[in-house]
Amino acid sequence: MKREQTKDGTFWVLISYSKADAARAAADIIENEASRYTEFKAMEALKLMDQQLERIDTKPEVVSQ
Repeated sequence: MKREQTKDGTFWVLISYSKADAARAAADIIENEASRYTEFKAMEALKLMDQQLERIDTKPEVVSQ
């Protein structure tokens, strides 16, 4: 890591990061986001199912034959 301070007080920092580490970090972020999206869609589907079930008349009916 290389760090320099300019006359106006600004710091510049140069770091090195391996491609493998960057790819691994990016893959972890993408996987985490995909998992969160999947969980969101599952919760959305469950809410929709609950709404549909609430619309169904669940009272038993007497059927005469």
